[in-house]
Amino acid sequence: MSTHESDEAEIQRFLRERGVTHCPTAYAESTQASIRPADRARIHRYSEAINLQRKNRQKAVTEKIKRSSRSSEITQRRKATSFDNEIRPIFEEIIASGITMNSRIARELNRREIRSFYKTPWSDRSVHRMRKRLEQ
Repeated sequence: MSTHESDEAEIQRFLRERGVTHCPTAYAESTQASIRPADRARIHRYSEAINLQRKNRQKAVTEKIKRSSRSSEITQRRKATSFDNEIRPIFEEIIASGITMNSRIARELNRREIRSFYKTPWSDRSVHRMRKRLEQ
């Protein structure tokens, strides 16, 4: 008996004794062997279960991010409102002095070294947005 025949016989004996019913590589990649319908169904159910777990994890993470985002958005709004209330008297003082153009108000705030909510120098656009918020 040749080595190849001997190896083939050994493999067949192993399969008979152990009762292997499916190809262990079926989960990893396609094979040329045919898979029994029962095993094919089990592989399909396993794949569906894994996909469902993945979707549920993704949904949970997405919900957690949404909750966190809402919470930080509310906190940010509260801080902005507090800042608006602090800056209101300064805006009113500058406007009362006759400076009404946004660019000039920005220049005056920067001259006084008063930073915007985001700790950046004022611009005519940031003054415009602030004035709209203060009018509400």
